[in-house]
Amino acid sequence: MMRFPTLCGLALLCCCIAIPAQAAAPKVFLDRGAANTVVIERDGKEVRVPEDGFGAQPVKNSKLLYTAFGDDDVEKYGVAPGVYIFDENGKPAASAPLENADMSAEAVLSPGGTVLAVDLGGSLVRDWTFFAFPSMKRLDKEGVGYYAAEDKPTLVWISDTDVLFNTMKVDDPGRACGYDPCGPVSVARHDLATGKTTPVLQGTALCDYTLVSFASGVVTAEKLCLKKAKDWENYPENAPREKITVKLP
Repeated sequence: MMRFPTLCGLALLCCCIAIPAQAAAPKVFLDRGAANTVVIERDGKEVRVPEDGFGAQPVKNSKLLYTAFGDDDVEKYGVAPGVYIFDENGKPAASAPLENADMSAEAVLSPGGTVLAVDLGGSLVRDWTFFAFPSMKRLDKEGVGYYAAEDKPTLVWISDTDVLFNTMKVDDPGRACGYDPCGPVSVARHDLATGKTTPVLQGTALCDYTLVSFASGVVTAEKLCLKKAKDWENYPENAPREKITVKLP
């Protein structure tokens, strides 16, 4: 006759099964006395990242600092890919998962301190990623494309949910392009609440418009125009530029 274990027997059986303990997540913090070197504490041991002592970078418009880890750092350091934010004392303030975060070149806090923008570098045409701060809830779905123009602002805040930046049309630019990246440059406005990007000054086959500044509701931009689309085959470094202004509605 087949016998089944009693409830008491099942309890004893369960007690005999060893359940492996999960390893604690690594702690990430800063050594403010050593050029803001990032320190990872894992299994009771500390690792300084990277070994050459390159420290965390400032978050613009704030006293915060940040660093970022990519996919390759998972095996090397045991940390999840993403962006890590620290307070002015080097203690962890917030973090969020983010692909290709190790390519980040800049992080900026909004004027009201409620939104964190993280740049994903890698090329001159790249993405901004926006997070609610300090919850780090992502506000965009897959990044917001922009163009990092040389010696020009990469991001200008109108409000905590309204920003300005440059964009470049690299697909079907409509002009001769003998350099990379190449295409009409526009000044664009992005609404974080709706996720929509709209042109403020639209670049054309002949003209570029590059963001310079924003104040009192007025956008200042630099205008660069050539006579023919084929003239853009070589970048016109010495062509004359003109400052123009546009008042936002």
